[in-house]
Amino acid sequence: MKSNKTLKEVVTFISVGATNTGIDFLILNILLITSQMTGALSYTLFKSISFTVAAVNSFFLNKHFTFSYKEISSNIFFKFFLISIISFFINVGTASSLYVLLSQAHFGHHVILGNISALAGTVVALSINFLGYKFLVFKKNDVPAN
Repeated sequence: MKSNKTLKEVVTFISVGATNTGIDFLILNILLITSQMTGALSYTLFKSISFTVAAVNSFFLNKHFTFSYKEISSNIFFKFFLISIISFFINVGTASSLYVLLSQAHFGHHVILGNISALAGTVVALSINFLGYKFLVFKKNDVPAN
């Protein structure tokens, strides 16, 4: 049944997403904690690095586990790259904008602000990722018949 398959994909996507979010947050926190830089530009750089590493991991996990996609082609990489770039600007843009607002309001320590902001960026970009990966990147009609 198609709805059961989609439900399985959503559940697996959430699990893979949690793993990728963990990677994103781990790298972001290592950079925030070990660096003496606390400004908005530094945060945007750190968030960009952590997002990129998580996105690379996302490709492989979603390909193999979420959508069980067998083929790899330059077309698939291009589509994934396109969705990732859109998600990058949404995720990093949201996180960086919120970080600036919270920092200006002196809302708390820069590491805490960085995590709150990163979570907001992740939540905002989540549906774009799933829909883009399912219907553009890993759509089943791209796979040749066996």
